[in-house]
Amino acid sequence: MTSRVRHLFGFGIQGAGVASEWVQCRCYGSGGSSPLVMYKDSIRRGELESGNLAQVRAVEALEKLHHELERAEEARWWQRMARWYQPSAQLGIYMHGSVGTGKTLLMDLFYNQVPVRRKRRVHFHSFMLDVQKRLHKYGRVDDAVRLVAWQLLEQSRVLCLDEVEVTDIADALMLKRLFEVLWAMGIVVVATSNSAPDQLYEDGLNRQLFLPFIRRLKENCNVYSLNTMDGKDYRRRHAWSGHLYHCPVAENVDGIMDEWFLKLTGVEGTDQRIEGFMGRSFRILAAEDVGRASFSYLCKSAFGAADYIAIAEMYSVLLLDRIPRLSDPSCENEARRFINLIDILYETNTILICSAEVPPDSLFFDPLQRCVLGRGHSLDATEEKGIRIVGEGGSSGRSTLMIGNMEWSATGRQGASLADLTGASFTRKAAPRAVSRLVEMQSDMYVARARSTHIRTRLAELDRMDVGSRGAH
Repeated sequence: MTSRVRHLFGFGIQGAGVASEWVQCRCYGSGGSSPLVMYKDSIRRGELESGNLAQVRAVEALEKLHHELERAEEARWWQRMARWYQPSAQLGIYMHGSVGTGKTLLMDLFYNQVPVRRKRRVHFHSFMLDVQKRLHKYGRVDDAVRLVAWQLLEQSRVLCLDEVEVTDIADALMLKRLFEVLWAMGIVVVATSNSAPDQLYEDGLNRQLFLPFIRRLKENCNVYSLNTMDGKDYRRRHAWSGHLYHCPVAENVDGIMDEWFLKLTGVEGTDQRIEGFMGRSFRILAAEDVGRASFSYLCKSAFGAADYIAIAEMYSVLLLDRIPRLSDPSCENEARRFINLIDILYETNTILICSAEVPPDSLFFDPLQRCVLGRGHSLDATEEKGIRIVGEGGSSGRSTLMIGNMEWSATGRQGASLADLTGASFTRKAAPRAVSRLVEMQSDMYVARARSTHIRTRLAELDRMDVGSRGAH
């Protein structure tokens, strides 16, 4: 995290890299505009299409919230003058819908313009890592969740959460406890998700313990669906170039990937050590700001979101070798890790160059054909109160979370796989998003967002030279 980011927030989390704040930070002020004005400007520029009533309803709600928060911010002066004055509480907004419907775009329009000094925009993975690290710091302190909630509220009056998805009981219970406190303190949440509130943690282990969170979410946020009758994925409007995605995996594909690496870096690369979350380290082949690893290494091994975030922080380009078809039920864990990796690379504008067995649309199986449920694991409702972290905990972390006297690993209960605990619901909802993002990541518009000017220039040159065209389909 840069010193400027630390300055804007007034705090930092040491040793966590991007995991500490995977968030877009901007200075206080609205720039004299509003979400609705910016939305109309985007339509006029041809960046968005007109006539999307679902988007319009959501933007109008964001516009209303923008002005309510603007008035509340102005009223802070009166609060200082008269302690009895309290502006009315604002309801947040929860936008859900299928992939490519504009959820994140609309949330960012709101975040960029809302004139609130204490605001935070963060991906859900990063938010959970941050919360888990804070809980770990308190250890066995009574009611550590309340202390963490106070910290979060001091830093953020408005919290924008992107891609909310709950995948295990540890995260589910943590969220329930945390947001009970945050909402009672008056935080305003604007969130996006592929899932409607009633579908969160669907088919999850002991889901009844999570249902109070869903009720409170609907009480504290106005809910908007961005789904439309045509089911259009707006990411697919961007032209697919295909020169960064090589399939099928042919005999010469490793040579093509070698060529990409050499052309981008000028050297063969060496094993580099990456400092991950909570002192964990690992190595990948790299040179300059280009990293390279196999799918087998990053998605079949015990890597978590924190590790992928650390990779995204270190390298503006990742070469990923030999992505297989993920259609076999035994690949559930690998599919979930791959989806998390794609989410993180996409959110951090990291360029992905890869070789794969099949095109993006054919990578994932249809999870509706099966449903993997927990196998006899249970948790008594009375045990949810004793939540504490030993290590990092939760599905977003890598260590152990204790619920009562039961031990849960980074993926759930000790010795249980990801699929054992959450069923196929996560893959069913998240796989289309990963495919949509993979397609967009092949477009010239996405490549133009590369964090490194040098990489953008070099990729454009290589595209003109037709490097890597062999085997790309």
